Amino acid sequence: MIQKMNGFKEKLKPLVEEYEEKFGPLKKSMTSTNMWSWIKGTVAVGKRGGLLMFVYEKKLQYPVKIKNPNAKLAKIIITQYGGA
Repeated sequence: MIQKMNGFKEKLKPLVEEYEEKFGPLKKSMTSTNMWSWIKGTVAVGKRGGLLMFVYEKKLQYPVKIKNPNAKLAKIIITQYGGA
């Protein structure tokens, strides 16, 4: 079992080196002193100033023409799709 683990470690080493060459260190303790250096300013900020994990935009897949606007029906539809 130990020999198998050592074999995996030997296979992992060149893969880690290749990854770090392309994308930077895997662990903050390797070379970078800033643990957030991988982010490089490309983050979304929420309404309250907090960082967001992802951004969700509510957009329809196809354009829709509305002939007769109905606020009550619109509110019901929005709540069914997880809106306000």
